[in-house]
Amino acid sequence: MTTPDVPASPPTAPPPAGAVPLQARDTLPDLLRGVAIGMILLVNMQDFAGFAVWQQHGLDRAAQVLTDTLVNGKGISLFAMLFGAGAATVHARHGTSRLARRLGALLLLGAAHFVLIWHGDIMAQYALIALPLVLLLHLPPRGLLVAAAATAAASVFAPTGVVALGTLVSGVQQLGEPRYAPTEVSATLPYLNAVQARAQDLVHTEWGVITYGGTWLLTLMLLGAYAQRAGLLSRPHEHQPAWRAVMLVGFGFGVPTSVVLALLNGVPQEWADYAADPARFVSGVLLAFGYAGALALLVVRGRAWLPLVQAGRLSLTTYLTQSVVMTFVFYGWGLRQYGTWGAAASLLLGLVVYAAQVAFARWYVPRYGRGPMERVLRWLVYGRAA
Repeated sequence: MTTPDVPASPPTAPPPAGAVPLQARDTLPDLLRGVAIGMILLVNMQDFAGFAVWQQHGLDRAAQVLTDTLVNGKGISLFAMLFGAGAATVHARHGTSRLARRLGALLLLGAAHFVLIWHGDIMAQYALIALPLVLLLHLPPRGLLVAAAATAAASVFAPTGVVALGTLVSGVQQLGEPRYAPTEVSATLPYLNAVQARAQDLVHTEWGVITYGGTWLLTLMLLGAYAQRAGLLSRPHEHQPAWRAVMLVGFGFGVPTSVVLALLNGVPQEWADYAADPARFVSGVLLAFGYAGALALLVVRGRAWLPLVQAGRLSLTTYLTQSVVMTFVFYGWGLRQYGTWGAAASLLLGLVVYAAQVAFARWYVPRYGRGPMERVLRWLVYGRAA
């Protein structure tokens, strides 16, 4: 696929004083966010509920295969690309200092989410991984592609280096592995004890995740930044051949590799667990491309489903609400259902909660605009919440 011919720098019109007004937001990025946030919830259900993927049988096994094939690794890949696109937008409108302030605000919110609610937070990780963008976004669009190629190449060798580093720093304990047992925190510890355990493990866990998958996520952020700068996200109608090619390549290679991931996740041997990691990375990126291409073409044809677009505009509120609801259902401070649900029931609950969130967004956005957490983020970045 040839890259669109774009200017080397963003338009020179003076930037607005604040964040982008809701009426001026592009449809495609919000639609992609709305879809990605649902995918992320469905994948996170395994961690919330506490079931082992290789121990699922019958209907539970079918639900797990469906989850692995369609959404595992895909939502987080889409979200990483959108994170990069958002960073490019802030940088183009407000410059480096405002982008750094936004990343700092997301780091603060993500750390609070990790400590107070759930150990699976991605906001703090994304904010730290995106720090190189503060410098790299000065590159022309094709320079971003070169940087993405370099980080993609680095990601091939990163796991080997991380294993060695983990051995050096932590002995037999692998970086990114919690110092506490997840089951203990989720199912038995009182809330304040769980908060204390997560607070003690925050830096250790975040560092492990960043060093293991940081180059992969940075690659996706750079691709998202390129897509934003090239107009692929803001003007999809001008790039239909490119989006069609992205869709065909993504689905053509992403579906088979996703099936491989689903098969590996059903094998109870350790080798399959190691093999599943690259399968998750590759299939996640490829099928994320496929979904992005398909949704872009739907936007071009005027067929974007508005409630999903509205859910995307509440993505931060939606994401944090998912953590609150699911930890209440499964963890010790709530209904204590951890370890008692299989994949099928967990998938159904995830779908019900996501559908309720989409319905809420459809009601809320036309009346109030930005969500509660979006207002908090806006206040932290721009100094006002309205």
